Amino acid sequence: LLLNRWKIEEALSADPTLREERSAFDPEEKQNLLRQIAWFMQKGTQGLAGNIIARGALENVIDVTIQSLVKPPTLRVAKALVKHLRDRVYILCFLGADSFGFVHRTFLEFFCADELRERFEKTKEMTEEELIALFVGHVENETWREVLALLAGMLATRVVGRIVERLLTIREQAQERPAVFLAANCLAEVRRKSDLVDVVSSTEARLLELTE
Repeated sequence: LLLNRWKIEEALSADPTLREERSAFDPEEKQNLLRQIAWFMQKGTQGLAGNIIARGALENVIDVTIQSLVKPPTLRVAKALVKHLRDRVYILCFLGADSFGFVHRTFLEFFCADELRERFEKTKEMTEEELIALFVGHVENETWREVLALLAGMLATRVVGRIVERLLTIREQAQERPAVFLAANCLAEVRRKSDLVDVVSSTEARLLELTE
């Protein structure tokens, strides 16, 4: 609903030099724009814990993302969009000190998960082994837990099954408990658990071991 109500053309029509630009972006293009912003923030020094991006960085991310969608000057369009985001849109908000962030952390987590799904399923920038390594590598990172659970809910059931199976093989003392809990969180997002009966049973057994 927020994506459909986000009228990018309002940002462009406010600037006489940009009124000839494309009049509208479809929801998928808007979602991709927000995915790239979230992904940039995730790669920052503070990662998902930060939820903050400086104006200049935000303008650059938008500039790169809309290169194929509008005619030059794209940076001018990006600046208009940033102003529009501050004044009229309720997805990103102005935080002060010339910085922006997502209105709610859930937006950041969702768009990060969606970008990872795109990289795995659509653009093939990420292999299944790399995807599994992502889950394994972040079992102890609290700021990634919700992102990975959301991502599991977006992936094919069989892929989630293989991810969970790998998580259950982790036996290192410091990582075992968070790995099993992450596996359970991922399974909780799977709609057709009947396709993963053995994996679900294995996860339940490991949870019982830990709680006992």
